[in-house]
Amino acid sequence: MSAQQFITVQALIAAPFGFDLIATFLKIDPNKSILSTLEDGRKVSVKFVADQTQTTLIQQFEPEMENTLELQQQGWQAILDQFKSYCEQDDDHAP
Repeated sequence: MSAQQFITVQALIAAPFGFDLIATFLKIDPNKSILSTLEDGRKVSVKFVADQTQTTLIQQFEPEMENTLELQQQGWQAILDQFKSYCEQDDDHAP
């Protein structure tokens, strides 16, 4: 797959804070991994590790210098938690 840009809005439901996450897919290996570059040049990799009952996502990111590493880890974890929740929805609730 050639490099393609994606944009996703990151926001808290009960807070006025939000931002657009803009990145470019560099490599997609279906069911195995995704490598992307954020618009500021930082790399993000996601690996999918499947066994017979579940899939574990391992996400690594290059930190930025504006926020603490802990805050950044919490933000990325929140994104993964939302993704997990979305994936586990009943078919009746899926878009």
